[in-house]
Amino acid sequence: MTPVSEKEFVDWLVEKGLIFDKKWGHISFSEHSADSRFWLQPFRVPRLIYFIFTILDLIGPWENIFLFRQGGSWLSSKPEGIIDRIQQSWLSPLGLPVSGTFALRFSKEEVEQAISLFTYQQMFGMSVWSDTYAVPDNGGYLVQTSHHDVINVFFKNPNSIDKFIEALESKGFPLPTRLPDATFKVPHWMKITQSSSPQ
Repeated sequence: MTPVSEKEFVDWLVEKGLIFDKKWGHISFSEHSADSRFWLQPFRVPRLIYFIFTILDLIGPWENIFLFRQGGSWLSSKPEGIIDRIQQSWLSPLGLPVSGTFALRFSKEEVEQAISLFTYQQMFGMSVWSDTYAVPDNGGYLVQTSHHDVINVFFKNPNSIDKFIEALESKGFPLPTRLPDATFKVPHWMKITQSSSPQ
């Protein structure tokens, strides 16, 4: 795992034709035809790990993948509460930067570390600042953890969406038929019925 400065990472994003929103930390495709889908988070941790492993495998082939946390620093420089201290304990084996805003580059051989950190961000993300992007070096996909308890996948080429959906469904991860919560906007591809609306 290699820390990459925000400037270097943003320059790389621009080279790949991606757009970076410095205010909110959002990453997006410049192509108007780009599209996305979301999947509800499996709440059993082993299933969540397998889900993320499957997604990172499907967005390949890639040689390196970058993880970027929208809220900047990965760890609190002054952990105060129990959550901060447990976070430090759980993540210390990864050797994350304690301060500063960095993307983290993982090679294909380090995919287990990338999955570990991405899983952690999905499990414990409480706000938009915890949401984290996975950006493969092939430039064709973006994967984002979400504090709405979903994982978003963005596709540069919408023609790849159906095959991706079929592959995930074959592993037991179908597209959702309900929204995760009442604040979540209904995407264009989802048909919501009264019975599938969040309570």
